Amino acid sequence: IIEGSSAMAPREVAFLFDQVSRNKAASLKTWNTYCSNFLMPVIDQLTIDEMLTVIRSMVRARFRKFAVTNKVNRRLTSVFYGQTSADSAKVGRLLNDLAKLDSLDDMTTRTLCRATKFDESDFVSLSMTLNALARTRLADSDIVNPIADAVVSLVPELDLTVEHSLTRLVQALSSLARLAALTSERREVFIRRICGQLSFMEPFQLSMLMHALVVPDWGDGPIEHQDLLLNLLRYASKGRGEFTFPQLHEILTSGYALQASGVALPRDVILFMGDAERIVEDEGRKAVAATSAHLEVSNSKFQESIKGVLKACDLEYDEEVVAGTYVSA
Repeated sequence: IIEGSSAMAPREVAFLFDQVSRNKAASLKTWNTYCSNFLMPVIDQLTIDEMLTVIRSMVRARFRKFAVTNKVNRRLTSVFYGQTSADSAKVGRLLNDLAKLDSLDDMTTRTLCRATKFDESDFVSLSMTLNALARTRLADSDIVNPIADAVVSLVPELDLTVEHSLTRLVQALSSLARLAALTSERREVFIRRICGQLSFMEPFQLSMLMHALVVPDWGDGPIEHQDLLLNLLRYASKGRGEFTFPQLHEILTSGYALQASGVALPRDVILFMGDAERIVEDEGRKAVAATSAHLEVSNSKFQESIKGVLKACDLEYDEEVVAGTYVSA
């Protein structure tokens, strides 16, 4: 089959990748072989749908190969350049999946976003696009603001009974905050829609919401929506032991922000934060003391938190040490 790889049609290659990604036993060697022998000979012939399938397969398998994604970025830029009415659903999926692979470059992002009319998009496509922008920190106002306006216009009528819709709503709010695009007016629209859903929220949704509410006001005086944040902290304190390491870090950030703005926290919240601090310190020490010479850190999720983690471990933050996706121990 390897010998006949060059004769495979692009659609056959895309189908092959889709099937291989569903095989949990596929090894790294298998993926590298298939990329070299099947994908690379036809990568410049892939249609948009075929590229979607290939990239989605790599995300599903948690397989990243820059030789592939770099080619995909260049191909997408050439295909979408000059367009004005690209399919927003496909654009959102492409951007989001490439961002998940930490393989989305700024030129591709700008080209695809400028080729798309977001005022005609659905909430899912818009939220995926915002997630990608937030992961890559691309905050060009001429790109972010039209998407933000389109998202906000859909929030009041969003059906939260649809699976994953609440998560997408909170993620969109979080993405706008990380892109410094969460104005007071936009935030109010989200909060009015979210407030009745607090008791239904999963731990990761609570932590994400708290972080999103704090980030825009951090260092700019009193925190808005202090009562809402206190309620969220109370909900979080009842979920003791259910939060992950980065989620606890986001919750602690919110608690510290409230304290810094002069809010007296109730005893149960203070006790919860004390437990969370110990967990963060313990997990940080374990990570730094790991047998590996490096602590791998995802740019999209941990880069903002790494200073706090190092401080908790009594380690000095050094710009020369923190480089790319690795932190030297």
